[in-house]
Amino acid sequence: MKGRAGIPASDWLVLALVMSLAACVSQPPILVIPHRDPLVSELRKWNHPGPAINVSIEVFDPGATGPGPGREMTGALRKAESMYLPVLLQDALMESGGWGSVRVLPDEDPAAELQIQGMILESNGIETALRLIARDATGKVWLDRVYHDYATDHGYLGEWDYRVDPFEDLYHQAANDLGGLRAELTSAELDRILDVANLRYATALAPTAFSGYLVAGERGLVQLSGLPARGDAMFRRVQRIRESEYGFIDTVDAAYERFYHEVGKTYTYWRAYSYELLLGNETLAVDSAEKKRPRSWAVLDQVYEVYRDSKLNGDALRQMTESFDAEVTPTSAGIEGAVIELDGSLNEKYGEWRRILRELYAEERSVSPAGAGVVE
Repeated sequence: MKGRAGIPASDWLVLALVMSLAACVSQPPILVIPHRDPLVSELRKWNHPGPAINVSIEVFDPGATGPGPGREMTGALRKAESMYLPVLLQDALMESGGWGSVRVLPDEDPAAELQIQGMILESNGIETALRLIARDATGKVWLDRVYHDYATDHGYLGEWDYRVDPFEDLYHQAANDLGGLRAELTSAELDRILDVANLRYATALAPTAFSGYLVAGERGLVQLSGLPARGDAMFRRVQRIRESEYGFIDTVDAAYERFYHEVGKTYTYWRAYSYELLLGNETLAVDSAEKKRPRSWAVLDQVYEVYRDSKLNGDALRQMTESFDAEVTPTSAGIEGAVIELDGSLNEKYGEWRRILRELYAEERSVSPAGAGVVE
């Protein structure tokens, strides 16, 4: 069913919500366009002494989805953002320097040296708000903060290059904060984080052999009760397996990098149209209230054109996201010379890989008792 000028009736329902504020002209409210100050943060470069800390960034929690005040975000779009935005944080951390490997993963890394989790609080083209939580392997929370940034029109001018994000200052600020916290660590603290990360990984695979090395401390922090003896055969094998796994998770990380490049242009178009639609609606709402008259058909038609282009790009993002979920690579992974075939989506393969490693160690018969060979 289509209404005036061939506009689908379903789209008219959406437009009715978007335009509802201006429709109340009998007693027009006093409206003003919100004042927005974009975040300004120049990315700082770091050259930290001591061992490098690897960073695992979990795919963000998409947060609230569906219609809301000033928001026309579908679940599929938020899902695309939940995989896209972590890559922007990853790029900022890598460009700032001072870190080891920085990877985006579909789930929490049980042995992360530094784990970053995020939730999308708002994202509509005009503003982005993220809650970021970073904690190291010992359980110490480095930061738990909300980062908020607004785009200005210059962010959508020119060629709309997705590699220059309108909200890049948000990721610069997060990277600066994390780099500053890393700079405060002593060599002893760094060594402790790395040792705990290695033993958490070992415990996840062979709890009987390694759980005795880690104890719960104050405020839920993990402490070391000792370290495996030098030359411990089981621990050496854990380390070899960990190195093998890095190859697999690098492939997983590369899939998110590829997704970022595949959807970047379309996503930038969607955000630009969303920016234009929401900001334009605010401007027209103020104009209508001041002049105490309803909007003309020409203005309404112009708003619809912007909405339609935004919706088309949103549909394209949904299709790309569904395609990513169904992708079949990586189909295999190697561990100590053996090739393991993996099935399902990328998320399912990540979980399957973890399960296979646990089963591998469950079959191990020559397991030393917990606490054996401890170096105090």
